[in-house]
Order: sequence, then structure tokens, then C-alpha cells
Amino acid sequence: MKVNPMKLQSNTTILRTIGWSWALGAALALPSLALAQSPTTVPQGTLPKPALELPIPDRPLKSSPRLPVSLRGKALTLNDIVSIALATNRDLALQAESYLRTQGASTTARAGLGPSINLNYNLYGYNAAQASNLGGQAIVTNQQFQNQVNATFSVPIDISGELRAARDQAKFNQIAAKLDINRTRNEIVLQAKSAFYSVLRAQALVRVAQDALQNAVDRLSDAQLRVNAGTSARYDVTTAKSDMATAERTLISNRNSLSQAFASLNSVMGIDLDTALTLTSTGAVEIPESAKSAYAGPDLKPSKPPENDFKIGADGTVGDRGAALAAAAQDVTIPNPRPEDGEYRRLLDESIKTRPEILRDDASIAAARKGVTIANAGLRPTLSLGYNYAYTPNTGAFGQQTTGYGLLTLSIPIFDSGASHGRVTQAHAGVATAETNRRATIDSITLELRKAYLNLQAAELSLKTARQSLAQADEAYRLARLRYTTGVTSQEGVSPIVELSNAQQTLSQAQSDYVNALYDYNNGRSTVDKAVGRYAYTQTSLGYSTAPLSKEVGR
Repeated sequence: MKVNPMKLQSNTTILRTIGWSWALGAALALPSLALAQSPTTVPQGTLPKPALELPIPDRPLKSSPRLPVSLRGKALTLNDIVSIALATNRDLALQAESYLRTQGASTTARAGLGPSINLNYNLYGYNAAQASNLGGQAIVTNQQFQNQVNATFSVPIDISGELRAARDQAKFNQIAAKLDINRTRNEIVLQAKSAFYSVLRAQALVRVAQDALQNAVDRLSDAQLRVNAGTSARYDVTTAKSDMATAERTLISNRNSLSQAFASLNSVMGIDLDTALTLTSTGAVEIPESAKSAYAGPDLKPSKPPENDFKIGADGTVGDRGAALAAAAQDVTIPNPRPEDGEYRRLLDESIKTRPEILRDDASIAAARKGVTIANAGLRPTLSLGYNYAYTPNTGAFGQQTTGYGLLTLSIPIFDSGASHGRVTQAHAGVATAETNRRATIDSITLELRKAYLNLQAAELSLKTARQSLAQADEAYRLARLRYTTGVTSQEGVSPIVELSNAQQTLSQAQSDYVNALYDYNNGRSTVDKAVGRYAYTQTSLGYSTAPLSKEVGR
């Protein structure tokens, strides 16, 4: 068989190419394989102790507290944040109150199998004494006023098993409520850590935006110098101003996100939303070993850009100064930016007095307190007064057709195996839950208003910069059109039509940004009004025409 040497050479070349391609693909795939290795999943650390004494379930916090004295003025670590949340988180308090309620229900259910003792005193008062005539002599058969004392002892015989089932049901509900406390604690730790890392992320993005704005300012300064020296067109200055305005809007947005993140962190911890915090990321940020250095394939020598200061070690790994920057980023201290102006405080005070949710919770607290009074009645004597009238048409020889009597009954509970105490415990848990719900509502409304107010501030600043950007983009487009009509360009080798097209796109984007900023601001105004509660009351619809008086809802 004859072999074509040209075809053999061609096939050899193809195989060699395939081999090199495979080797290159395998080398390039190695970094992804390294990333696919099992990550570190050991626990980050032990659970810290609560920063404060846990409140007694039936004596809840009426409002979210400030920082513990021991932590005021301190840069808080991740563990500090978690320890505060474990003491003051609202969801944890609600679960403790729910457990208290199941305790009371369990006590009452157990009492259903126990004995009970009651003492009753009855006073009967008939219309008249009842008498019968025997041989011409009147004999009193029923005195007009009669006293009767009854003592009752009873023990239930649960032949159907209903009472035992109710007891066991209450016991299992109590177990479930206790486990729900553990579930809530588990979630709270994650929520607190996530909120903490959200603050760190927001602060890092603020720094990025600050650097971007500074770079834009530097570019504007350089462009202005070149224009003054006659080596550049004024179009470059206008473009640099537009870039600076964009960077400024990004910084405004990132700063707003940082303030929002701090407010959310306070809310997760369950402390006053206006509490000033200072956080430190010391010990909270880690970089896995697999991410500290990039992998370099055996046949791939990465370039060495001077701006990144790449260095190849003896083991072939690649490092750069970014690793040092990442290590330094682990130890930062972040102050809490807060709205301090009087307008925000005025809006907050108005919302507390106006929002229907808070007034509704006030009414719920008043109702729950009445429930305690009702539950306590089972431990106290009761007094009743009644009147009975009876007509019997076919009475016997010694009976009367009509009888009427008044009845005064005094009942004293002596012992009920703890059933009344169980109901009182449940009622106190109901009051505690209502008060914690009011605390949660106030915090939720405060967070809502804070976000709405910060968004309105950011929208106003964004609208201002959007107007400036629009004016600058319009001027840039005018200059580009002027150069296009004269056949010149601000950049050598660039067609005037390309420059005009770019200016037109920039103008369209600036117009869109302005429209969005304009309506973001107006929508922000509406959001603030809603957060305050200004839309809740009308004169002609259901509900209250004005905010109900404090005395109506038990304040």
C-alpha cells in the first residue's frame, strides 16, 4: 500500500495540534479543578454568651434598648454583634413568650386529671313562707329565707382517654415550643452575621466609589490642563465632567446602602435603630488557603504587568500585591452614618403617633391585659344574684301553684389542681407577646421610615447630579455636532461621525438618568408620606377619620 507523504505529514500536524490543544486545555482547566476542591466547613467558632441578661418571658422589653454599657464606645466585633442579638432579638423574645404560653396550657391540661374542691353558699329568698293547713292549724313547710352551704369534691374518671390525650398534646406542644427557641436562635446567628457582612461589603463598595470619584476628578483636572495648554479639545473636559457626575451618583448610592445596612443590622440585633455603632472586621474576614495564590500551569508562564507587580515563586505559584491589600482589608473600623437632622426626628415622632399599626398594637395590649383579669377570676370568689318564678297548675295537696324566690350565691374555689394558674400564665404570656409585637412594629416602622428618608435624600442628590450630567452631555453633543459639520475631530484617527454617535449615546443615557432620578425623587416623597402614616385616615371611609386618641387604645 502506498502512503502519501503529504497526507501523512498533514495528519501528523493535525495530531500534534490536537495534542497541544489538549495539553493547553488541560492546563487551563487545572485552576477550575482547584476551585472545585472541598471548601473549609468547620465551625467558625463557638456561640458567644448573650451580652445582657435574657428578659423574663412575661416581663418583656417595652422598646428596643441601646447598647449595653460594657460595649458602648467600643469597636464591635462579629462575636459582639451575635452576643447582643442573642439577648435582644425580638423573634427570640416572641418564641420565649410562646413557650411560656404552652407551659400554662400544659399546666391547665394536667389539672384536668386532678381533683377539684369548691365551696358554695346559697341564700334563697321566697316571696313568702310556704305553709300548709292541717286540721285547721297552719304548718310552715318552707321558710321564706333559707341558707345552704355546699362543699363539692370531684375527681374526673377519664374513661374515654380525652383528658390524658389533652395532657399529652399540651406536653408535646411545649416540647415543640422549646425546640422552636433553638431553631430561632440558629437563624438569628446567621441573620446577625449576614447583616454584619453586609455592612462590611457596603463599606468596601463606598471605598471603591470614592476611589472612582477621585480618579474622575483627576481625569477632569488633567483634561482641563490640556485644554488650557491648547493640546486638547474642550470636548474632553465635558466628557470628564460627565464621568465625574456618574461616579458621584455611584458614591451617593453606595453611601446610602451603607446607612441602610447599618439600620438593618440594628434591626436584626433588636436594639434601637438610631444607636450609633462602630464595627471592626478584625477576626471576622478570612481568605481560604486555596484563594491566597493563583495556580500557574507547568507550560503557562503568565505575563508580568508592572501595575500588578506579579511575582512567580520557586514553586511556580503566582502572587501579587493584591494579597497584601486583601489582608489589610480584614482589619477595618467602620463608623455608622446616620440621619441626624431634625426633620428626620420630626417625621419619626409623627409616625409613632399616626401609624395605625402601632395604635392597633396598643389596643391589642389593652385587650390582653383584660385577659389577665379574666384569668385571675378563676382564683377569686364569685357572687351571683338571680330570681326564679315557677307556675305549676297541677300541684299536689301541699304544693303551691306559683312560687318565686330570689337566689344569692357565693362560690369560693378552694382547689382546682392548678388549672386557674395555668390560664393566668397563658394570659400573662399573651400580654408579653402583645407588648413585644408593639416593639417589633415600632422597630419595623422606624426602619421603613429610615430607609425611605435616606432614599429620598439620595434621590434628591442624584437628581441634582443628573441635571448637571444632562447639561454637560448636551454641551458635549453640541460640540460634537459642530466638529462634525466642520469635518474635524477631537481625537486623531477617529471619524467625526463616531465621535458624534458616542456623544449622542451619552446624551440619551443622561436624559434617561435624569428621567429616572426625577421620578425616583417624587416616588420617594410618596414613600416617606406612607411611612409616616399620612394616607391612613380619611373623612368618608371605614375606619377612623383621624388618629384615635391615646386613651381609646389604652396608652
